[in-house]
Amino acid sequence: MDKWQRRTIYYSLLLIGIMLVYATLYHQGMRIYEGESLSFLHSLQVVVETFTTTGFGSDAPWDTPEMNAFIIIMDLTGVALIFMALPVLVFPLLEDILSTTVPKSVDNGLEGHVIICSYTSRAEALITELESWDVDYVIVEPDRDRATELYESSYRVIHEDPESVTGLEQAELKSARALVADVSDQVDASIVLTAQEVAENVPIISVVEDPDRTVYHRLAGADEVLSPRPLLGESLASKVTTSVTADLGDAVEIGDDFEIAELPIHRGSRLVGTTLADSGIREQAGVNVIGAWFRGEFETPPSPDATLTNGTVLLVTGREDQLEQLKELTLSEVRRFD
Repeated sequence: MDKWQRRTIYYSLLLIGIMLVYATLYHQGMRIYEGESLSFLHSLQVVVETFTTTGFGSDAPWDTPEMNAFIIIMDLTGVALIFMALPVLVFPLLEDILSTTVPKSVDNGLEGHVIICSYTSRAEALITELESWDVDYVIVEPDRDRATELYESSYRVIHEDPESVTGLEQAELKSARALVADVSDQVDASIVLTAQEVAENVPIISVVEDPDRTVYHRLAGADEVLSPRPLLGESLASKVTTSVTADLGDAVEIGDDFEIAELPIHRGSRLVGTTLADSGIREQAGVNVIGAWFRGEFETPPSPDATLTNGTVLLVTGREDQLEQLKELTLSEVRRFD
């Protein structure tokens, strides 16, 4: 239930309660001050007519000052409730109608896709890699504002709660290739449990910040549990050691003034679509490209005619300031979230 629906329910309950109270007071007031015995339904009708500003029917005018004062108070209450409804109900409803509507479910028939819960900086790198392999994905984002910004930035996203059965069913988990949970250690464990309930045969990958919590995620049902800090170090060490010693030999030496790093080219980068020779990496950043991963295959040295795409990972050497310049070239212009 969203905020507008909750407001509508609360306002409706408040309105009904106030009308019943006024109907009771009007019923008793007419009996005591006007000497008329009315049915409660008739008294309620008078209150509704007053609140909706449609008139008072046959009861007007009233002879006693007490009833006239009561009617004045009831008139003011009705007007106040109408003006209260504008910011509480009407304006939010118009805003919802005029604003961008994020889908609540994926297209029917979508299969073989990867479900990402939810958007992080790591998710951007994953999306880049999936797109380079032409694998569909969908982001399940519970925050409405963030989902709207992602949708307006052309990401495939649905506004649902990844911890709920409905949210994962709307993402077509049963026909998905895999699910990646990367929110927080506690939320990820909850997502894993929910995913097991919806589709226990779909591979589930969970990301933990604290490696000590890996065992709990596995007990929850995660097929793979990744911890970015040790995994990043092992990945870089493995790739750099293998590429330098096996392919470049002893001729390559990284001195104290130089660093070696791998930088992925993001979607929207100015380098996407250019060849290595035409990219101007050497001229603009001053780094040396000693290798590159193209669609998962490492080439060293890379061909000058090789086309750079989103998802290409460059293995480069240079000073820290040069690597920072190259990083600016590889980044996308798309807005990111912390």
